[in-house]
Order: sequence, then C-alpha cells, then structure tokens
Amino acid sequence: MRRPMLALTLSIGIGLVLGACSSQPGSAGESVGGEPSVPAAQSEVAAASQPTGSDVGNGGAPALADGPWTGGQGQTTVSGAVSHTTDAPITTDVSKTEDAKTLLAYNTDDTFVTVGINFIGVPFHADVTGPEWAVLSEDCEVTYARADDNGIDATFSCVADEFYWYLAGEEPTDPVMIEGSFTATR
Repeated sequence: MRRPMLALTLSIGIGLVLGACSSQPGSAGESVGGEPSVPAAQSEVAAASQPTGSDVGNGGAPALADGPWTGGQGQTTVSGAVSHTTDAPITTDVSKTEDAKTLLAYNTDDTFVTVGINFIGVPFHADVTGPEWAVLSEDCEVTYARADDNGIDATFSCVADEFYWYLAGEEPTDPVMIEGSFTATR
C-alpha cells in the first residue's frame, strides 16, 4: 500500500511529540503542589524494573536518565530495494531522553536517520529518510556494548516494516534492511 506522505507525517509527528513531552506544571505525573502523583510513582517503579547497563544484553531496552545527548556517531546502511549509506555525528538539537524515551538522530544534508529506544512502545526502532524514499522498522535486533546514563554503544539490524517512495515507483519486492551502529554520549 502506498502512503508516500506517511513518512513525512511520522517525522513531523515525532517532532511534535518531542515538543509536547517537555514538563509543564499540571502535566501527567505531577500534582498541583509539585509532588509526584500516583501514576508518576508507578512509572518510576516500571522504569526501575527495566534492564540497564550490563543487564541490557542483546535486545533489552535500557532505562536511561533524562537529558540531552551531546556527542556520538552513527553509521547506517540501507540495502535491498535501495542502497544507501550514511556516517554522521549525532544531531544534538533533537537527541535526548525524556520520560524514559530516547530519541537519537544522525542527520546529513540529504538523509535523516532516527533511532528510538523505548520511544514508540517498542524497545528499539530505526528509520531512515533519504532524498526519494523513507524506510522504518520496529522489527530490529540490537546489541548494546554499553547502555548507561553516560553513554550508549550499539549495533543493530532491522527488517523494514514500512517503505515509501516519494516519487512514483514500484513498491519493492525484496526485503529492505536497515543496519548500523551508533554511539551517544552526554
């Protein structure tokens, strides 16, 4: 099914979600008096039960402290119906962890690479938007060499869940893969 604008809409939606996630008085998890409400306390318990650091292993989702990610590098290869490789430093103005949801971006002039950890209800997802197409996946295998509050070092391999041509073209019949590695530091 062709939905060429879905990838653009998804990218805009992620940006809006990030903007809306900033803490404001009276938001979920905060009472009027500034003390955490019961749902916030429950989410802290849930976050504490998630694997961290060396417990992450292969595919577990690390619980990371809120804050910006200020350094790192991402290498990504898309193969199958399209062939594209990127190697870019972290895009610091959008890479952050908020409310146990981590979004990391490694953008170039013509390609946007986004990695999410615990971001859209899945432990890990990746999407790449190239000049004429977009591909995204929640079907990923990820191995963390490191995943703590000071740094992330991981490799991943994904089979695309969704692929979109921006220009008219046949939908790919071959699987599209997203593979790569990334680091992030505070």
